Amino acid sequence: GYVARQRIGGQGLTGRLYAVSTQALAAKPFLADFVRIMRETSLLNLAGVSLL
Repeated sequence: GYVARQRIGGQGLTGRLYAVSTQALAAKPFLADFVRIMRETSLLNLAGVSLL
């Protein structure tokens, strides 16, 4: 068979990525660095990604 490419909705299929943690972990400086690095890396390396 054949595979057909079809958009889902006007903007295509979208998704959102959220990060959650405990309050104790959220207070750690390394967690803010981790989230910042993940946002930057995703934006630079994943096509179609936009920051919320």
